[in-house]
Amino acid sequence: MAASLQTLEDRPLFCAVLLAGGQGKRLGYRDKATLILKGKPLLAHSLDRLRPQTDYLAISRNEDMPPSLQGLSSRYRLLADCVSSRPGPLAGVAAGLSWLKDLRAQGHTSLEWLLTASVDSPFLPQDFGIQCLKHAQSQDSKLVMAESQGRFHPTHALWHYSLQADVQQCLEAVKTAKAPSLMSLMRQLSAESLSYGTEQPDPFLNINRPEDIPEALKRLTQRPAYNAKERQAGG
Repeated sequence: MAASLQTLEDRPLFCAVLLAGGQGKRLGYRDKATLILKGKPLLAHSLDRLRPQTDYLAISRNEDMPPSLQGLSSRYRLLADCVSSRPGPLAGVAAGLSWLKDLRAQGHTSLEWLLTASVDSPFLPQDFGIQCLKHAQSQDSKLVMAESQGRFHPTHALWHYSLQADVQQCLEAVKTAKAPSLMSLMRQLSAESLSYGTEQPDPFLNINRPEDIPEALKRLTQRPAYNAKERQAGG
């Protein structure tokens, strides 16, 4: 297996899922994955941030990829939502944990964690997964999510495989319209937060609104590296 940032003692420790199934309501119901920034779709930018972190990478999406992205997405496993009621990122997390269970059943027992990230965040730190893993180990936690600028980012998280039953139970509640939000579930599961401080630029800037696009374009032009050392300097 090729060397990557997610290996400790040459053992793979986590797989990753890019959550790309959002409806893009605040972007006029535009498919975020297809948004072109600096000549590349947002999906490509986000995959570029995850690809160096693990050799096991999939895309979670609740509908078929548009033709413009099929060539790119064909290189990765696509995970479909297991419910049709659009429960949001919770379904992507559930699909990812199910995939992780399958990988472990196939003999990849050193894979114990699922890293999640959203498609609308093209500045994800390229050592995010390994930093989450170190934080989880230091805090003896099964769940870690990112925090920056005083805000939690529940879609950017590291989940232990043992949490699958909890997530699936929460997803089943969708059928009775009583499902908690992803953030509520993470609180219930006593998630730890990995803080990236309050300094700019925010590595978890996400493109939710039309006014976020100019800032993202500016950042993509400058494209500073963001790693653990800078995170520690940020607080």
